[in-house]
Amino acid sequence: MRALIAVAALLAAAPAAARTTDPLSAEDVAAAERAFAAHTREVGIADGIRAYAAPDAVIFNPDPVNLHESFAGRPSRKGPPHLEWGPLWTGAARSGDMGFSTGPAWFGGRPSSFYFTIWKRQPDGGLKWVLDAGIEVGDA
Repeated sequence: MRALIAVAALLAAAPAAARTTDPLSAEDVAAAERAFAAHTREVGIADGIRAYAAPDAVIFNPDPVNLHESFAGRPSRKGPPHLEWGPLWTGAARSGDMGFSTGPAWFGGRPSSFYFTIWKRQPDGGLKWVLDAGIEVGDA
């Protein structure tokens, strides 16, 4: 009987144990976006973008395309001028598995664009972006 109770307790706890991550918060998304920007500055634009992109990540070029297919073979240039950005506003879905970030970007110290990125929790618990889009701001 004790063995049956122990098995029942393990089975009841299994769904809770299967979820190893807390629901995503806006702060989690902001931290991921800042880490993405810092990593990209360190390793170069193409390598940084590829590192934080989910396998099915989409960009517009001008039509929607898979980031990894679009960036295949693209070298990553390190050093100035740098692409820099940071989130002004972030949010997370109530489902706890997706979020968004948006804010300005600068290239070589000059305003270049305003971005909108959708982030998704990955099977390993980390965050990767699945959509990165933006608009150029021109000479502001």
